[in-house]
Amino acid sequence: MYEIQIKSIITIYFPNINMIENGNKDIVKNLYRETVDYETVKEQYNNLIKTIKTLSPITRIHNLVNFISFGNILKCDNIPNIFFIRDSFIATDKGIWITKMKEETRYLETKYIEKILIKMGLNIYGKTKKGYLEGGDVYIMNNKYCIIGTGPRSNYEGALEFIKENKYLFEKFIIVYPDIEDTDMHRIHLDCIFAMLDRFNCILWKGSITDKSKPYYRYVDEYILDDKDIFVKNKNKISFFDYLIKENINVIPISDESQKNYGCNILNLGNNKILVQDHETYRKIPYSTYVNLSEVHKMYGGIHCITNTSI
Repeated sequence: MYEIQIKSIITIYFPNINMIENGNKDIVKNLYRETVDYETVKEQYNNLIKTIKTLSPITRIHNLVNFISFGNILKCDNIPNIFFIRDSFIATDKGIWITKMKEETRYLETKYIEKILIKMGLNIYGKTKKGYLEGGDVYIMNNKYCIIGTGPRSNYEGALEFIKENKYLFEKFIIVYPDIEDTDMHRIHLDCIFAMLDRFNCILWKGSITDKSKPYYRYVDEYILDDKDIFVKNKNKISFFDYLIKENINVIPISDESQKNYGCNILNLGNNKILVQDHETYRKIPYSTYVNLSEVHKMYGGIHCITNTSI
């Protein structure tokens, strides 16, 4: 289900010192777990870029800083999360879909990012208007299947709008959701608990499939296009784990400790080149490469969060 060579990565590097300092002023409001050391996060970020270039020389890395003056933008108090570029847009075969953030402190991100992507020459073909949808909740696999997570950030309404407006792009849509409200910052997006490694293998946080009484247990609804050219619910409230098994996908379980250390938040470059930031996933995923992003974790983000793609 995931056999794709990533040819183009979009990122914002390196983090601006004013952005980090403004984020540190009020870590609760600015969605940080704890205060962040600028020099350390800059070093880790630049090491990530170097590692990507080494592992995949054909992958182009687009630094958005090169496309627009960020001087005033990165000094704004209310966009301390802008370099979590994954959440502000979704790249499909049709072009770029601009998302809609749930948290007030992130409202301005999509507006600025949209302007920059237009300046890059990318086609903006749609935006989330109903509900909320953030890019960290969306996995597109082989341009055939689209998995959309809902929970602390994205909601079902936002997922349904994306399905309606992109119905011809994919054979099926899978919405992953908790039956009980989940607000934990360690599970804000689908990419915090799940990732595809290749067509037949994935990693999945075991907590999401072990106790149905907990808010972190995940279910699946599947949508397919019917004879009337309308996407309809084909499967309803199936355990996420059971659904993956029925799709002949091998599930590699990830522990609680690994999940909180962003073990599922990987960057899959394709061709057996996977970047991880947790020692357990490094041991469990063949051909993986470890990078240290511990300082980024203090902002409730990881390697998948700070990169995006225009494929």
